[in-house]
Amino acid sequence: MEFENLTAQVRAGRKKGVARRLRRDGYIPAVCYGQGMSPLALSVDPKVLTDALCGSLGRNVVIQLNVEGEGSPSEPLLVMLQDYQYHPVSREILHADFLKVAMDQEVHVQVPFKATGRAAGVQTGGVLAQVYRSLPIKCRPDEIPPVLEIDVTEMGLGSIRKVSDLVLPPGIVVEYEQHQTLVSVSMPAAIPAETEEEEEEEEVAEVAEEAE
Repeated sequence: MEFENLTAQVRAGRKKGVARRLRRDGYIPAVCYGQGMSPLALSVDPKVLTDALCGSLGRNVVIQLNVEGEGSPSEPLLVMLQDYQYHPVSREILHADFLKVAMDQEVHVQVPFKATGRAAGVQTGGVLAQVYRSLPIKCRPDEIPPVLEIDVTEMGLGSIRKVSDLVLPPGIVVEYEQHQTLVSVSMPAAIPAETEEEEEEEEVAEVAEEAE
């Protein structure tokens, strides 16, 4: 498995003034933590980090973090982006949290979910409803799929597809109950017909407008 590469510098301070100076110099504050290690205060280049997140796995990508500076680990760390803060307008990353991972240990991530094909029930007037746009899964970091899909072509009116209907790659476990509905096809909700009383009220209103 190939990893994205990112270089980080050990960060001496954690005060707001330090963070402002970092951002002024083109870097952002970050922290790395995980099993068997003390949290590391770091600084990273946000542009390089953003580029690393633009692949097919998005924020689920595994990153080889090369840490430099006093107190840095002797070997690169394998990490994933656990959390981040961004500017509400520019959407630029302002702070990043990295979680140390191991290739032989499962992680919990959200993976995009997509319904493929055109349901038979939609072609006869039904409406396809997709309940989730992403699904929570657990698997090893090197087994994370870029997307989970389900074919809805054969779904007629009144059909549903559940978690148990997914064809999953080896090692992938969806963290929902097997009976949880993912997609359904149903008739569109009927628009209530106007009552005679409502029609009469509209006619009276129209006459009044014309009189004016």
